[in-house]
Order: sequence, then C-alpha cells, then structure tokens
Amino acid sequence: MTALREHFEKSLRHKIPESALRAIPIEYIITVPAVWSDMAQAKTRLCAEQAGISAGAALHVISEPETAALYALNALDPHGLKIEDTFINTYSRIPGLQDNTELQIRKNRITLSETEVKAIFEPVVKEMLKLMTDQIKAAKRHVKTVILVGGFGQSAYLRDAIREELKSSNVEILQSPNGWSAIVLDALMKGLASTSPGFATIEISGRSARKHYGINTGIQYLESAHGDARKIYDACAGYYRTYEMGWFIKKVPFGNSDINLDYLDQADTEQKGDLVKENKPVRLTYHQTRLVSRGHFKKFSTIIYCSSDPQNTGAPKYVEDETVTQLVKVEADLSRIPVSKIPKTKGADSKMYYQIDYEIQVIYMSAYTSYELIYGGQNYGQITSEYV
Repeated sequence: MTALREHFEKSLRHKIPESALRAIPIEYIITVPAVWSDMAQAKTRLCAEQAGISAGAALHVISEPETAALYALNALDPHGLKIEDTFINTYSRIPGLQDNTELQIRKNRITLSETEVKAIFEPVVKEMLKLMTDQIKAAKRHVKTVILVGGFGQSAYLRDAIREELKSSNVEILQSPNGWSAIVLDALMKGLASTSPGFATIEISGRSARKHYGINTGIQYLESAHGDARKIYDACAGYYRTYEMGWFIKKVPFGNSDINLDYLDQADTEQKGDLVKENKPVRLTYHQTRLVSRGHFKKFSTIIYCSSDPQNTGAPKYVEDETVTQLVKVEADLSRIPVSKIPKTKGADSKMYYQIDYEIQVIYMSAYTSYELIYGGQNYGQITSEYV
C-alpha cells in the first residue's frame, strides 16, 4: 500500500503543479469483499493508515457488493425500484487463465467447444441459482428485482438461466453496464459525492444487521429470576450482581418483514432486529466505581461480543452460549478525564468511591467501525480497539 500511495502521489505531481496540488482535497476509498470478517476489515484500514494513506486525506473502507449495487442502480435508472423494495445483489468473479503450452492457453485465451464451455459453467450457475433462490425464500417477502453485477454478471447465459429459474416468481432481472468496473466507478462516485452532493443520487439508508452485537452487562442479582447464576458481591452498592448479555444491535432474522428502522435502547430486548445507520451512532452507557484510596481511574476495557444466531432462535441471554463469540476488545483511557470532574460517593460499606458514568460511542460504516469515549457530553476522541 505504501508503494501504491507513493506511485499515486508521484503521478499527481507530474500532472498537477505543486501549488495547486496542496489545495486539492484527496480522499482514498478502499473496497473489501463482503465476506471479510470485522477483523479483516479493521486490519485493512490499519494497513492503509500505516502506509500513510490517511495522512492529511480522508480514508473510507466500503463493501464491494454494496458499491457495485449502488453503481448498478445509478446506471440502470429508471429501474422501477422504490424505497423499501427488496432486491438481491448477485456478485461473482472468474480469475484469469495462466499461459500453458500443453493446454494451448496463451495470453489468457483458450479455444473451447460449446459442450466444454457448458460443462465448465453449468455447475457454477446451478450453485448460484441455489444460493439466490434460498435467499429469496428466506426473505419471506416479495423480491422485486435481481441485479447482476461483476464480470460474470455480464453473462447472457447466466441472465437467461436466472430468468428461467424465476419465470413464475414475477422477479425482474437487471444487468448492470460496466460490470467489471462497477465497484471502482461507484467508489469514485462516493468520493465525489462527499464534496458535490449532486453525485449521490442513490444512498444506503441502513444495513440489516447480520449478527447480534452486545456486551456482558452487570445487573442486580435476584434469586427468583437468576437462580443458580454466578453472582459477585458489589461492596459499594451493597448487593450481589450477576451478568447477562445486553444486546445493543439485534440481528434481522431472515423472513422478518417488520424491520425496526431505529436503534434499540440498550435495555430494550424485545425488538426483532435493527437496521444499522451510519448517521445514528450507538452509545453504550457504563457505570464504574473505584475506591478513592486506590487512586484515580486509569483505563477501562470491555469486550464486545457477537452472535450469528444461525437458527434465528433469538439473542442468547448469557455469554456462555455456544453461538456467542468475542468480537473486539475496546479500551478507554479514563485518565484523560480530569479528577475534578469525577464525583465521589459513600458506598454501602461506608468507604468513599469515585463514581463515573460514561459512554462508548460506536459508529458502524460500510466496512469499518469506530469507537469513541464520551463523558459529560464531551467527546474525548477515538479509543483503542483490538479485534479478537
């Protein structure tokens, strides 16, 4: 990435005067596959930052299928789709062929018969048809359109096979122009839209959560409710605590047509799912106490967990559930908060405690998540996050 950045900057200096270049805002947009994990996405961004890509320039990391679909919707307009319509975005790649004299492959070209070509593509197309029809059935709501993007998405054979498969379903099939370059073209449009909003003719209003996200939350232990659950005595509060998962984002189950368009409050555990929006951060509220005799708060760390909930049985209650895994360790430097701003209180054990209520603000973007420390209405900036 360092070499790419240096080559790009060198090329610009050859074409644009240095004085003009200093006045031009530069944005870098990196696209990543949708199947990449949160850790892989975070490492991609970290790699870009260490390569100097974000120094003095904006950096965006976004999902490839999302950019391809947005470009397709722009390029195909009018496409007949309206807000709240459901569509399936099918994206596939075929790698290039290497030269092989024995197989008569030269310059990425090979001559094949019609039978050979069909034998190559038919298993792939059958698998794609199965994946697509499974998604449509799982949606349990009318899918209006299937949009084909990517290089293989330009195939007339694939298009006709999908039309034949869905001919009784009243589903329209659209093929994006410039399928090979749809990702980079929409990435460019996204960058232009940040300074010229007129380029943003189509925007993502939200993304359906594919997992539950939450923290292991301490609550007051009640024998009638918690039975044999593990309990810890809180000397300051004067009662026992136990722990349950507090899910601040709920997965949208396949087939849920009653999608909640607003975030959950942390205590709200009855909603079926969330549509995650970039412009509406999640704030996690924390309450911490510390004996005054032990000194000022230093650092606080917490684990954010996720659950794929593969059977759509609902968000698990306890962290010990087999579907719950650690996602990221978030560490806040509380020493940045002046001691004079932290109140003191007398605990149930008659000892003096520092008492602090603060928030961790989580902002979910296309393929990146940021974490910030909020206290007393003041933003203390980004905090450390280490994916597990």
